[in-house]
Amino acid sequence: MRDLVDKTISVVRNVVSHLRPAALNFGIVSALEWLVEDFGRRGSIACHLWINGGEPVVEDAHATAVFRIVQASLTNVARHAGASRVDVTLTSGDTALDVHVSDNGRGFDQEEARKGYPYGLLGMSERARLIGGSLQIDSAPDTGTVVAIHIPLGGR
Repeated sequence: MRDLVDKTISVVRNVVSHLRPAALNFGIVSALEWLVEDFGRRGSIACHLWINGGEPVVEDAHATAVFRIVQASLTNVARHAGASRVDVTLTSGDTALDVHVSDNGRGFDQEEARKGYPYGLLGMSERARLIGGSLQIDSAPDTGTVVAIHIPLGGR
């Protein structure tokens, strides 16, 4: 019985950490610093984080969505881009939060990607939409890719 309870607790902790990463406990900037550092350690792609405007004050759901979109973008870079460099730029102001993930990889044909099963791209767009934001992807073959997230902050 004790083993079953221990396993159940472990599963619940795993589910909770996947819903909201513990790295967000220290703010979105710290979470992105951790994500970029972890990405750089795991592969051979140079990854840099640029912060413009300091630590934004955002709701938990917004921070989680931004973190997951950046995480998915970096996963796509590692799997598909053939890039040697990726930059994550967070710009926060009084009225909006913008995040750009840009790589110098091979890029892709967006029309062709839509014909396949672009669940990762659709998931990123849906995450942004659910928090009142927008996501734009700028890519073409041999040009790299830029994933841009824009989140209005309601005039704070």
